[in-house]
Amino acid sequence: SQTQLRPCVLRCGASGFAVDYWGHSSCVGAVFLTHAHSDHLCGLDGEWAPNGRTVFCSAITKALVLRKFPALAKRADVKIVALSQGTPTVVRLPDRSSGTLKNSKALLATLLPVSDYEKQTDTLLTVTALDAGHCPGSVSFLFEGDCGRVFHTGDWRREDWCGKGGLLGYGDGEKHGIGEDKPGIREQSDRKSYQCTTLPRCLTTRPIDLLLLDNTYGDEAYAFPSRKDAAATIVDLIRNKYPAHDIFVGIDSLGKEPLLARIARAIGEPIRVTPERHESVVCAWDAAVGAMEGAFGGGDGLLGDEDEDEDEDEDED
Repeated sequence: SQTQLRPCVLRCGASGFAVDYWGHSSCVGAVFLTHAHSDHLCGLDGEWAPNGRTVFCSAITKALVLRKFPALAKRADVKIVALSQGTPTVVRLPDRSSGTLKNSKALLATLLPVSDYEKQTDTLLTVTALDAGHCPGSVSFLFEGDCGRVFHTGDWRREDWCGKGGLLGYGDGEKHGIGEDKPGIREQSDRKSYQCTTLPRCLTTRPIDLLLLDNTYGDEAYAFPSRKDAAATIVDLIRNKYPAHDIFVGIDSLGKEPLLARIARAIGEPIRVTPERHESVVCAWDAAVGAMEGAFGGGDGLLGDEDEDEDEDEDED
């Protein structure tokens, strides 16, 4: 069975937006997807009806979603936009005050160029995607606009923000080779990785009006070790307790890749994964490389102005 997520739909001016919610709501002008785990995709498939909603997510998540639902890539009415992480982006939410799109031409024009700000009656929303540290492509969203300042964490695990480890957390500082740590290096790495990393400035410049928090394990009964300590325990079991056994590591279809890499480095052997898992990792890697290359392509932080002249010509017809 899958985790049942509570629908997240927020009003914003004459429109609204949803996070990880694929149901029908008359006020929703866009959907923001935090990551590609299946419990966050319930309701999305190749036949999903967007009804004017653009989907925003990370480049990795976009690639994984289109791999899972290839029919979406072939449909003209579906638009999935990859957001750059850490960069504020202004998007336009179609006017939903009447419960439907007032301008049908806005179906695939949710993103607004700077020159048209004063011409639009729709709602502007600034969104900043931040690495959530949960799985490849996972992001948290900071929304700023008529809805106030809203931070939606999604599923996240930023141990580096609270002094419990690095971003990946599975012994990221170990770069000196396979096998046992060299004397003195592990202690130095521990001290460095357990320092608090400064929170992103966008979260601290002004108060947050609404915090939507991942509280899956928000109970004192849950006391998990850090990722680094958990990885060390697993490696110790493999090396010392079951050295002559085949070891099966139980993981989801997406995530824990750094843990597998940590184990492989420690034992000096490759980790075998299913073809499906391998293809997903390659897909995520290619998307990450493409996003990094695209980040140096320039632009003014606002997307979607490349087709504006064409859209205006169509309106005149």
